[in-house]
Amino acid sequence: MLRTMAKVLAPALLLAASVAAAPAAQAETPRTFRDCVGYAVDHGVHPELAYHACGAITFEHCYEIFRKEWVPASIAYHACKLREA
Repeated sequence: MLRTMAKVLAPALLLAASVAAAPAAQAETPRTFRDCVGYAVDHGVHPELAYHACGAITFEHCYEIFRKEWVPASIAYHACKLREA
């Protein structure tokens, strides 16, 4: 009986360990200035404005530059977030 239990538990433990380790193994790609500019331009923002806003020092300043030029809030938010991660 002990042998049968070991045959059942060993694969179950290996499966549980692999599932638990899978999210940790997937390294997220770091986001950059280029991602910010690309996202903004893909959503209709003029490239020069995107370059200027994405080069801002803080998230708030980036967002403010986009919003002053009437870029929709969701596009400004997501573009500026991309450069931070």
